Amino acid sequence: MHKLRSERICESKYRVENYAKAVKQSRSTIYRNVKLLMHSTPKHWFNELRLKQAKEMLTNRCKENDICRKLGFCDRVYFWRWFTKRAGISPRAFIQNKIERR
Repeated sequence: MHKLRSERICESKYRVENYAKAVKQSRSTIYRNVKLLMHSTPKHWFNELRLKQAKEMLTNRCKENDICRKLGFCDRVYFWRWFTKRAGISPRAFIQNKIERR
């Protein structure tokens, strides 16, 4: 499943249907396989990939606007809320933690 580039999956408009078409499986097969292998839904899996990419980009000191654009967020405030909800920490605090660990 990871052969498909994670960059494509991280786009906000990327849907399970797109993924199913790319790997030549039905939507229901994708749901079944993701649930079986990853114990989550495809949407949750896509969000985890987006979060991982956001953390990587923050660690590499990418600008927030670039992160938002790359991950498909139209609004910086929405990105902050989304990141904070999923990571349990704000993007700014995440960056500060990374700097303090160095």
